[in-house]
Amino acid sequence: MLLLNLNKIRTAQDRFEQVYRPDQFEADEDFRVAAPVALAFDIFKDKQAFRLAGRVQTTLELKCSRCLEPFTAPVDQTFDLRYQPHTANTGEGEREIEEDDLTTAFYENDEIDLGHLMHEQFVLSLPMKPLCAGDCKGLCPVCGTNLNRGTCDCKGPLIAMVEAMRMLAADRASWSGTLLGVFVADEEIASEGAKAYAASRPHIDFAVIGEPTSNTTFSAHKGSLRPLVRVHGVSAHSGTPHLGENAIYRAAALLGLIEATHENVVRHRTHPLVGGASLTVTRISGGHADNVLPGSCDLLLDRRMVPGEDEAAVKREIDDLLRLAHERFGLRAEVMEYRATTGGATETAVEEPVVQASLAACRAHGRADPGPFGFQGGCDLVHFNSIGAKGTVIGPGSLSVAHKPDEFVPRDEFIACSLIYRDVARSLLQAGK
Repeated sequence: MLLLNLNKIRTAQDRFEQVYRPDQFEADEDFRVAAPVALAFDIFKDKQAFRLAGRVQTTLELKCSRCLEPFTAPVDQTFDLRYQPHTANTGEGEREIEEDDLTTAFYENDEIDLGHLMHEQFVLSLPMKPLCAGDCKGLCPVCGTNLNRGTCDCKGPLIAMVEAMRMLAADRASWSGTLLGVFVADEEIASEGAKAYAASRPHIDFAVIGEPTSNTTFSAHKGSLRPLVRVHGVSAHSGTPHLGENAIYRAAALLGLIEATHENVVRHRTHPLVGGASLTVTRISGGHADNVLPGSCDLLLDRRMVPGEDEAAVKREIDDLLRLAHERFGLRAEVMEYRATTGGATETAVEEPVVQASLAACRAHGRADPGPFGFQGGCDLVHFNSIGAKGTVIGPGSLSVAHKPDEFVPRDEFIACSLIYRDVARSLLQAGK
């Protein structure tokens, strides 16, 4: 027990300071002491009455009331307590509780139980509903998954890769060769990190790219182009529209042509793993004032390419589409720029060793149908394939929840994915081969 010996207090005022180890406190169902406890207080003595005024500081481990995960919370609790000898507790029967009753306690055997004092302060510091964060998403009401666990996209695979590399580094005798963990930025927008790394022309034989695939093997992915097309008109006062040329009306004609091109041509270009190519419009903007006929209207096109399509040829097709619009409708339009994207489409043949090793590892760690599949989005694989590496795409989490406010990765998929990454590397880097 943590006790204060009152017989040692011989003056009207004294000072007490002590730091206690976490293991000196018994476990409580609502919290655990997670850090040293600093207790400091002034002691005021008046005959057999004592007043303790001070503070207790530590860190408690609590359980979140929403997601049930442990988290830590700081404690800095002040107190001002009065102690009377146990003999002064006369038991007057029922009466109204007064304010002093809430800060008055009793001691016996000339000792005050400091452990009890600190425990009471810990309890008083607890929130009514402990939350690991104000925006904690809690548990899925259907499957019980912690909805805070993510993110689903590249950060999930990154964690599994780091763990796989830790396991491989601890078992260096089981493989030979060079293993690199390459973590690059900007995968979501323009893949500038992967492009910069590939530009240095490193010698790489195999690569496994991390994306949310639910721990299955993807050996192909789509590519993308995003041309910003400007349709030109002639500005005029909105009260005299016949004196101008409404660029938005002109753009409407182009929209119909774009839709027809997708339906009749582009979507029929298919790949067995990634499906069909596509052409669509994702943004439109035009005009600059409420009373002015718009002199221009901008369309942002999204062209998804499948493996086998040539990026330069697709750009020529877009130019041909704008020329056709001019011939049919007298429409004046041009490509102002190509917005940055992750890059083109690519695939790795199923017979390649990295694909076979990936399929075997995914199957060994719980995936009855490990693939190969095709990734509908773009990713960094194309840039590693461009320098001669053969690769696959594998990672924990589902693409169906990526980029959503409540995206998450199931915990068991993190663990399984780290083992998949480890086994793929071991298979391709077997000692003596």
